[in-house]
Amino acid sequence: MTNNNPTSGNTPGLREVVSKLQVDAVYLHAMAQGIDALHDTLVVETSPASNAMPAMFKSLIDWADKLSLGIEELEHAIRQSGEVKP
Repeated sequence: MTNNNPTSGNTPGLREVVSKLQVDAVYLHAMAQGIDALHDTLVVETSPASNAMPAMFKSLIDWADKLSLGIEELEHAIRQSGEVKP
């Protein structure tokens, strides 16, 4: 079992943290797309909530995409800064 307690000397490096965030953002994006596709297969009663679902899914997908792109920009900036070695 890994001890991730920062006081134990097991603090992950910046690149490791950013890499994990990137993976999480990609998974979030994929899950949002999957939920949107599944919703399209359901027969739902027309209501304000059901009418709002496609817009909410699109917003979530767009937001996850922006998050992923922002993390990629951060990774690039870290590499360019030279402050953090591989």
